[in-house]
Amino acid sequence: MCILDKYGVFQGSGSRSLFSVFINRVLIVIMCWKGCADMLILPIKKQWYDLILSGEKKEEYREIKPYYRSRLKNEGFLDQYGLPDLWQDWVLFRNGYSKSSPSFEALCTVDIRTGRPEWGAEPGKEYYVLKILEIRNI
Repeated sequence: MCILDKYGVFQGSGSRSLFSVFINRVLIVIMCWKGCADMLILPIKKQWYDLILSGEKKEEYREIKPYYRSRLKNEGFLDQYGLPDLWQDWVLFRNGYSKSSPSFEALCTVDIRTGRPEWGAEPGKEYYVLKILEIRNI
C-alpha cells in the first residue's frame, strides 16, 4: 500500500526502495514548483552578490558548521549523514537581512570541498560549496 504521510512524503510498505526515493524527489519538486515548500534564504555581501549576478562568480561558500549542516539538510541538499546529496534546488540569495534587500534566486547544488581564494574562500579550508547553475528573478 502506498500513502503520503502528513509531510507529503511517500510511505510504501516494506523497505525504502529506489522507487520510493524517486517518488519523494518528484513530490518535493512539485511542492517547490507550486510554492508550497520554503526556499533556503542566504544573505551575502554586496561584493559577492554583484560578482554572482555578473556571471563571474559561480559558487558561494558556507562554513562547515552545525548551523549550515542543519539548514542544507532541511532543504534536501545533504543526506542524513551530512554528505552532499544528488539534489538541486532554488536558493534565495539576499544582499542583506531585510526582506526588501536586493535578491535573486539561483538553482544550486552542494558539494564539500575547498573554495577559490579569489571568491572569498580561505586557502586549504573545506566549505559547503553551493554551485550556481542558473539565476532567475533578478
